[in-house]
Amino acid sequence: MAAIGETGSGENLRTRLAEASPRLRPSEQRVAEFLIREGHRFSDLTLSDLASRSNVSQSAVVQMCKKIGLSGFRDFRLRWVQESSKLAAQNRPHSSVFAKLFRELTQTELMIGPNLDRAADAIRHAAQVFILGGEASGLVAELAAQSLAVVGHMAVAFQDDQRLKASHAHFREGTVMIVISHRGVNPVLESAVIAGRDQGAVVIVITSRPRSPLAGLAHILLPTTIADPPGQRLVTSFVRAIQVAVVHAVIDAVSELGQTEDDFDTTGKEVPPFNLDSEGTVS
Repeated sequence: MAAIGETGSGENLRTRLAEASPRLRPSEQRVAEFLIREGHRFSDLTLSDLASRSNVSQSAVVQMCKKIGLSGFRDFRLRWVQESSKLAAQNRPHSSVFAKLFRELTQTELMIGPNLDRAADAIRHAAQVFILGGEASGLVAELAAQSLAVVGHMAVAFQDDQRLKASHAHFREGTVMIVISHRGVNPVLESAVIAGRDQGAVVIVITSRPRSPLAGLAHILLPTTIADPPGQRLVTSFVRAIQVAVVHAVIDAVSELGQTEDDFDTTGKEVPPFNLDSEGTVS
C-alpha cells in the first residue's frame, strides 16, 4: 500500500505535507501543521527538536515521515535541509512587508493546492453560489461575488448578521456556500452553514484555523497560513490580502474550467443574475 503523501519524486516536502495533513492521525497532523506554518524559520531540525516543537512523541514524527512517502526521519531531514537551502537562495523582495506577504502567499498556495480544483469544480456546477463573511471578512465576500460575476458565475454575498440569518431561506440542493472567516469562529455563520448543509448545500470554508468550528463543517477546506500578528490590529494585518489571494486563485481555477451548460437556459441565453432586496429576499 502506498503512503498517504507518496507521489512523484519531484514533489517537494511542503506540498506532500499539505496534501497528507487532513488524513494523518492527530499527533502526526500536529507535526505536519507545525512544518507548514513554522517550518520556514528552520533550515534544519533534529528529531527531538521537531517532536518537542510539535508537542508530540518522536515516534509520531517518524510515522508522519513514512506516511508522506519517505523512508524515515533521516530521509526527511536530508530533503528538508536541501529544500530549505534552495528556498533561501531564491530572490525575495527587499521590503520586510513584501517578504512576509510573499512567504505567507507561497505557504498558503501549497496548503490550498489539493482542494483548489475541487472548490472550482463545485462552483462551476452550482445551481447558485452564496458567499458568506462576517465583519471584515464580509468585504472579501463582496469582492468575491463581484469577481465571480466577471467570469460568468453569478453569486450573492451576505455579510451583515441580518442578511446572514435571512440567507437560510434560500439554501437548497445544488447550492454552494463559500464561507470566509479568519478565525473560523462565528455563531451566525455557523448557524447559516448548518442550515445550508441540512438542505444539501456544499460548503467551502476559507480560514486560518483548520480545527475551528467552521472548518469542521466544511466539505472543502481552503486553509490560509497567516495567524494573528502580535501587536497589530487584525484589520491592518495581512489577513485580508491572503484571503483575497485565495479567492482569486479559486476564481482563476473556475475560469480555466469554463462554463457549463447549466450556466445557460434552454434558449441558450445566459441565466440572469439574482439580487437581494433590503429584507434579504432573492429577486
